[in-house]
Amino acid sequence: MKILLLEDDLGFQESVCEFLQTLGYEVTAVSDGQEACDLIEKNFYHLFILDIKVPGVNGHEVIKYIRSLNPNAPIMITTSLVDIGDMAIGYELGCNEYLKKPFELKELLIRMQALIKRNFSHQNGEDIKIL
Repeated sequence: MKILLLEDDLGFQESVCEFLQTLGYEVTAVSDGQEACDLIEKNFYHLFILDIKVPGVNGHEVIKYIRSLNPNAPIMITTSLVDIGDMAIGYELGCNEYLKKPFELKELLIRMQALIKRNFSHQNGEDIKIL
């Protein structure tokens, strides 16, 4: 499964990448929103994990760009923005999951797995295998 991670805190980015890669996920990590948009234009990702306050194009604009190309792509926001208004904006733009920082990596995994199951299961409930 291919994941695009947008996170400008390089230490945190590295921790998330290492954690997910040890579980077998293919993670592409970037720290700039414009770089994320450039990759999204050229590549397919099964899941997007986006911070909001990043250099260049912010995470909200990245969500809009993703939705313009793929209205059903699973998108998770991970952010230190904890105001209910910020959360509302994320959901209005089309995120599927909102995870407030700080969080444990195990919580990220649990929420990712639930999001993946919702988006990549047959109607009869069987998971679709993604290579």
